[in-house]
Amino acid sequence: MKKKLLAVCMVLGMPFGFAMGMMSSPSEAEASGGYVCLTEYYSDDTYSQQVGTEGCGCWTPCKLFGQRTEYAVRECTPC
Repeated sequence: MKKKLLAVCMVLGMPFGFAMGMMSSPSEAEASGGYVCLTEYYSDDTYSQQVGTEGCGCWTPCKLFGQRTEYAVRECTPC
Protein backbone atom coordinates (compact mmCIF):
# COMPACT_ATOMS: atom_id res chain seq x y z
CA MET A 1 0.00 0.00 0.00
CA LYS A 2 2.80 2.43 0.84
CA LYS A 3 4.35 2.09 -2.64
CA LYS A 4 0.99 2.69 -4.33
CA LEU A 5 0.21 5.63 -2.05
CA LEU A 6 3.67 7.08 -2.56
CA ALA A 7 3.12 6.94 -6.34
CA VAL A 8 -0.22 8.76 -5.97
CA CYS A 9 1.45 11.39 -3.76
CA MET A 10 4.17 11.94 -6.32
CA VAL A 11 1.60 12.46 -9.09
CA LEU A 12 -0.54 14.81 -6.98
CA GLY A 13 2.42 16.58 -5.39
CA MET A 14 1.22 15.78 -1.87
CA PRO A 15 3.53 15.04 1.06
CA PHE A 16 3.51 11.28 1.76
CA GLY A 17 2.83 11.73 5.50
CA PHE A 18 -0.19 13.93 4.78
CA ALA A 19 -1.70 11.29 2.49
CA MET A 20 -1.08 8.51 5.02
CA GLY A 21 -3.10 10.47 7.56
CA MET A 22 -5.82 11.04 4.98
CA MET A 23 -6.36 7.59 3.53
CA SER A 24 -8.27 4.71 4.96
CA SER A 25 -11.32 2.59 5.68
CA PRO A 26 -15.01 2.40 4.97
CA SER A 27 -15.64 1.70 8.64
CA GLU A 28 -15.77 4.77 10.88
CA ALA A 29 -15.34 2.42 13.85
CA GLU A 30 -12.03 1.14 12.45
CA ALA A 31 -10.83 4.65 11.75
CA SER A 32 -11.65 5.85 15.24
CA GLY A 33 -10.00 2.69 16.61
CA GLY A 34 -6.60 3.91 15.49
CA TYR A 35 -6.31 2.39 12.01
CA VAL A 36 -5.65 3.88 8.60
CA CYS A 37 -7.21 1.73 5.88
CA LEU A 38 -7.49 1.77 2.11
CA THR A 39 -10.17 -0.34 0.42
CA GLU A 40 -10.08 -1.09 -3.30
CA TYR A 41 -13.29 -2.27 -4.99
CA TYR A 42 -13.37 -4.52 -8.06
CA SER A 43 -16.08 -5.29 -10.61
CA ASP A 44 -16.13 -9.07 -10.09
CA ASP A 45 -14.43 -12.02 -8.40
CA THR A 46 -11.48 -11.98 -10.83
CA TYR A 47 -10.24 -8.76 -9.16
CA SER A 48 -8.89 -7.61 -12.51
CA GLN A 49 -10.81 -4.33 -12.97
CA GLN A 50 -10.80 -1.79 -10.15
CA VAL A 51 -13.96 0.33 -10.02
CA GLY A 52 -13.56 2.25 -6.78
CA THR A 53 -11.39 3.20 -3.83
CA GLU A 54 -12.46 4.18 -0.34
CA GLY A 55 -10.33 5.63 2.38
CA CYS A 56 -10.50 7.33 5.74
CA GLY A 57 -7.85 8.23 8.24
CA CYS A 58 -7.61 8.32 11.99
CA TRP A 59 -8.86 11.91 12.16
CA THR A 60 -10.55 12.37 8.79
CA PRO A 61 -13.94 11.28 7.42
CA CYS A 62 -14.23 8.42 4.94
CA LYS A 63 -14.23 9.24 1.22
CA LEU A 64 -15.40 7.01 -1.64
CA PHE A 65 -14.07 7.51 -5.17
CA GLY A 66 -15.85 5.43 -7.82
CA GLN A 67 -18.27 2.73 -6.77
CA ARG A 68 -18.47 0.28 -3.87
CA THR A 69 -18.94 -3.43 -4.66
CA GLU A 70 -18.90 -6.67 -2.71
CA TYR A 71 -15.47 -7.55 -4.19
CA ALA A 72 -13.00 -5.64 -2.04
CA VAL A 73 -9.43 -5.75 -0.79
CA ARG A 74 -8.65 -3.78 2.37
CA GLU A 75 -5.24 -2.89 3.78
CA CYS A 76 -4.99 -1.35 7.26
CA THR A 77 -2.13 -0.05 9.37
CA PRO A 78 -2.15 1.46 12.87
CA CYS A 79 -2.05 5.26 13.13
